[in-house]
Amino acid sequence: MSGFVKVSGVAGHAGVSGGAYAGRMLTFMTRAVLTLALLPGALAQSTVPATPPAPISAPTTAPAELDRPLTPRVTLENARLTATATPGAGTATVRLSVQNTGTSAFTLNANRDSLQGCQVAPHVRVLKVGSREVVYPDPAGVRLCAQDIVTREVPAGGSVEFARNLTLPAGEYLVEVWFQGFVGEGGERVRVAAEAVRVRVQ
Repeated sequence: MSGFVKVSGVAGHAGVSGGAYAGRMLTFMTRAVLTLALLPGALAQSTVPATPPAPISAPTTAPAELDRPLTPRVTLENARLTATATPGAGTATVRLSVQNTGTSAFTLNANRDSLQGCQVAPHVRVLKVGSREVVYPDPAGVRLCAQDIVTREVPAGGSVEFARNLTLPAGEYLVEVWFQGFVGEGGERVRVAAEAVRVRVQ
């Protein structure tokens, strides 16, 4: 006898109805389709995530110009600064002497200052005695200056002098005087003051 019987036109195993066999086949095919549909997702989840690129390190060497301190040095080794103010008719002549007390020469470099009437040196601030009102410089008097740099060499044991004239109304004033610029081959920034002087303008 054959191991298969024909039931309602569908071939099946002996003892298994055609409806049951068709149901099992449908279940099998459904599971196969679901497995194939989920396979890409499963493969994607099992994929090892890519390693993110390493961050780019910032350069460790700073440009040479950034090595200079932003705050100027307020002392100048082997230098003595003295200031004088000579009154005139509505004017005062201010002089700044820089004396080298060392055994080696050094250079002073300064550029024109837009708040100082485009003067190189000395820098000054004039205050009225009694009220301490700032008479000079005038913040509203900013000027466009040439960008040239003045260089003066101070020999060992010698000195250099900077001078300028100020136009002032009659009165008594306290004049603060200083040198502002760069010193030496390395161009170290300095702002070195002399002792303030008093002057009476007629």
